[in-house]
Amino acid sequence: MYEKIYDKADIGEIFKLAEDISVFFETVKENYNYNLFKIDTDTLFYSLDSHYKDDLVNITKVIEQISADGFEKLCALFLKEIVKCESVNATQRSHDQGIDFVG
Repeated sequence: MYEKIYDKADIGEIFKLAEDISVFFETVKENYNYNLFKIDTDTLFYSLDSHYKDDLVNITKVIEQISADGFEKLCALFLKEIVKCESVNATQRSHDQGIDFVG
């Protein structure tokens, strides 16, 4: 898979990518108390954790129903609380359907 994406097979880079993914999954498990995926290490087939899948479905429903302003507030909250940005600022609205904040 790595070779198809990057047109080369660098074993060092593959191991680094695998380690980064592993650290990400462990961090999610520690912080949110569930695994995002279950991976069969022999085949590399994966399945979504049912709690994670349910959360994604519910979040998608909320996002589909909120206004553009509400979406921007949600994104700003995400940046501040989850990503831990020190500062989140709204930019001038331009009515271009773009996101009008930076963090």
